[in-house]
Amino acid sequence: MTDKARDPRALNSVKGAAPATAQIQMRVIPEVKNRYVAQAQREGMKLSEWIQHHLNDVCQSADEHAQLSENIAVKNTFFRVYNHRDKTWRTQERSTGRFGIMDPLYTTEESQAGFFGADEIKHLEKLGAQMAIQIYEEAIPYTPTREEIRFRNEWNS
Repeated sequence: MTDKARDPRALNSVKGAAPATAQIQMRVIPEVKNRYVAQAQREGMKLSEWIQHHLNDVCQSADEHAQLSENIAVKNTFFRVYNHRDKTWRTQERSTGRFGIMDPLYTTEESQAGFFGADEIKHLEKLGAQMAIQIYEEAIPYTPTREEIRFRNEWNS
């Protein structure tokens, strides 16, 4: 065995724990390539490192945006409440009961049923919930229309 130095290009495929065996190729005009190379050099990178760095940044940003969208979707998850005992739907309205406690109102018409956010229902184990689901009730996922959401927001304000 000799101790001669290896050609640095031979180590090009070693990028982290696993060797980089896949390739990406693209065609650009020479001016664009020269611009990319110059910017990569200003940032102290080779062109392939610079491209990978920027593509990774874009993917990271997209992942964060997707997570934010998912969080918004979870926050904006709504339910209708069905009463199995009476075969009725809980409405958005409430009435004042005997002891000044707000009691839910029900309707047999599904079209008149209210819808409630996940954060409003104690049964869904959310902190700060405003109402409880009874043992004979079921929270059924519901996707309201924009008009229904607008009406609900006006109703609640």
